[in-house]
Amino acid sequence: GEIMARGDVMSRKDREAHERRWEVVRQCLNSHDPIGLIAIGCPEDEYDPEVPGVLSAIRNAKDLHSLEQCIVTAFAVKFDRQTAMQFKGWKALAKELWDLSHSSAW
Repeated sequence: GEIMARGDVMSRKDREAHERRWEVVRQCLNSHDPIGLIAIGCPEDEYDPEVPGVLSAIRNAKDLHSLEQCIVTAFAVKFDRQTAMQFKGWKALAKELWDLSHSSAW
């Protein structure tokens, strides 16, 4: 396995939870397809660079509105604000992630 600094060691349970959450976020981003990349045939890992930022937003958001704003900002930085703002489903995407992250399955 990889050698990591003592403070960075993740238990198997934590690693499994992280992998499960990563997959949940990936599936949610793909199903909402905010930039339209999946619709034009891009691979299912196309939004993977955004997953860490979305996971961080989920961890840090105080409420649904702040989660939505963090996700929009992450996409606006990666693509551009005009492209990001063409998507009208940010609230629905954030709501799905908020609900998932507050469920017992998270």
